[in-house]
Amino acid sequence: LERILEDVDSDKVTRKKEGVKQLLLALDSDVMLAKLDAATTQIVKNKIPAASWPGVCSVLIKSNTADILKKKLTNYDAFTALKRVVLRAQDVRRSGNALPLLLRAKKLFSHVQQVLAQTLFAHTSVSRDYVEILQRVLLATPAYCDCAGPHDVADLLDRVVLVELEKMPQSRPDVRLRALAVLQQLLTVFAARLDIELASDITHFFCTFLPTSKELRSNAKVGAVVFGAVNSLLLGVGLDLGDHVRLLHEAAWPTVKDSWPTRNDNFKAALHLYAHLQLRLD
Repeated sequence: LERILEDVDSDKVTRKKEGVKQLLLALDSDVMLAKLDAATTQIVKNKIPAASWPGVCSVLIKSNTADILKKKLTNYDAFTALKRVVLRAQDVRRSGNALPLLLRAKKLFSHVQQVLAQTLFAHTSVSRDYVEILQRVLLATPAYCDCAGPHDVADLLDRVVLVELEKMPQSRPDVRLRALAVLQQLLTVFAARLDIELASDITHFFCTFLPTSKELRSNAKVGAVVFGAVNSLLLGVGLDLGDHVRLLHEAAWPTVKDSWPTRNDNFKAALHLYAHLQLRLD
C-alpha cells in the first residue's frame, strides 16, 4: 500500500493513474481494509503512518489539491478514490464509532470546500463525489463538524452553495436539488455559528427565491428541503435577524398559504414548524 501511495503522489501522470487504479482495487480487499483499520487504531501522538485511513486521506488530498490548483482535472478517478476511502473508513460495520478520520476531518472540510469552489455542482463527476463526502460523512458526524474551520463553513455557504443557487434557472433540476439539500444540511449543523452578515445574506437569498420559484410550489420534495433550510436558519439565528424575519415571512407567506394542504408529510411538517417558529419570533 505504501508503494501504491508513492505512485498516487507522483508528478508523473501515467504513474499517478496506475497508483490510483491499484488503490481502488486495494479498497475492495477485506484484508487491506483490516490492515488500515488496525494501523489507524495504533496511531500514537499524531504520528500518522501513510498506510492508515488518515494517511491515505492525506496523500489523496495533497494529490487532488495539486490537480485543482493546476486546473488539470484529467484523472477523475483520483477524486472518486478519496470518496471511496472516506466511505470505506467510516463504514460502521467495521469502524463502529471509532471516528477513523478525526485527525484529518479539518483538512477534509477545507479540501472539499476548495474543490467545490472550483467545480461547483455542475461538474457531474467530481462535484457528485465531493458532495457525497460532505453529506454522508462530514456533515453527518458531529465530531467531524466540530473540526470544521469557520472560514470553510462560510465559504461553503457563501461561495459555493449560494453561487450555485443564484444561477438556478440555468442549472439542471437534479443539480438544483443537490445544492438545496447541501444548503439545508449546512444550516442544520452550522446555523447557530453563523455571523450575522452571512446569515443576512442567506435570508436575502430566501426572500428573493421564495416568491419566484415555480418548482417550489410544484415539487413537494423541493418544498420540504427549502423550508427545512429556512427553519434551520430561524432556529439558529432567528432572534438575531431582527426585521429580516418579517421580510422573510412576507416572501414566504404566499407559498406557505398555497402549499398548506400538501399531502407530502415532510413538506407538511416543514410548513408547520415554519409557522410555529414565526409565531414565536413575532
